[in-house]
Amino acid sequence: VDIRLALCHRLCAIGFVNNFDRGITSGSPAQFQYFIQVSHNTTDPGALLGLLSSSFVTTFAISIPLFGYLAMTTKPFRLISIGLAVWVVAVAISSVSKSANSFELSILGRFLSGVGEASFQCIAPPFINDHSPSNFQTLWLGLYMISTMVGSILDYLDAV
Repeated sequence: VDIRLALCHRLCAIGFVNNFDRGITSGSPAQFQYFIQVSHNTTDPGALLGLLSSSFVTTFAISIPLFGYLAMTTKPFRLISIGLAVWVVAVAISSVSKSANSFELSILGRFLSGVGEASFQCIAPPFINDHSPSNFQTLWLGLYMISTMVGSILDYLDAV
């Protein structure tokens, strides 16, 4: 098996899982509103739900140019590994937040998730493009993009 194909496969799988996780708050607003109502004893969870949703986007938007800059001087897999480690910790924190009844842990998890995903989403597409055979670059990059979209779609369907 060609190592480049195996790497592309792994990157597609990681992209799928990242995007499956990414839309969890927007895919399940009723569940998150209830969680916020219970954890903060409030009847109006709208602002806190907005804060939870925007926390990921904020750290993602801040982190992606940073990882883009670091990619010029640091090995791509080192950055991807660091980002995925941060993302795994973020998912663990987010998973514990419900049983701990802690909105603050949930916010922390979403903040860290934005950082972790930024490293991967910034570096994976150019890496695939640079390391795929020239006659398959478009196909491999397309498969990666499809895997991320399928992850997002299945996230929303899972929430329904």
